[in-house]
Amino acid sequence: MTKKPNRCRGSVTIEFVFIIPMIVLMAMFLWQVVIAGMAVISTQSALQDAVRVASITEDVDKARHEAMKTFGNSSNYRLQNFNVNIQGDRAVATANTKIDVIFMSSRTLSYSETAQAPVMK
Repeated sequence: MTKKPNRCRGSVTIEFVFIIPMIVLMAMFLWQVVIAGMAVISTQSALQDAVRVASITEDVDKARHEAMKTFGNSSNYRLQNFNVNIQGDRAVATANTKIDVIFMSSRTLSYSETAQAPVMK
């Protein structure tokens, strides 16, 4: 029996070289989605705490302090603007979060949200 020449030799290496960059890009995209999700959750939690404190105590500074404590610190996202106001019988908090794009250091994503609650008197 004669041995057939292996003409497909190295095809696995070529496929591997083409697949690895796609896997790396998908992993980076997935990590960016996770970071953005964490930023959204942190922003919403900070807003909820600020509105809760403002509606109960009617102290805007205390509400802002509680929100900053809830939001915490991250190297991947930060609060750019955070406002708490008492407007009539409602406590209103507004936040704008900047999320860094991990594979483009010069770009950021922006997330804005507002929360309201009635003031307890």
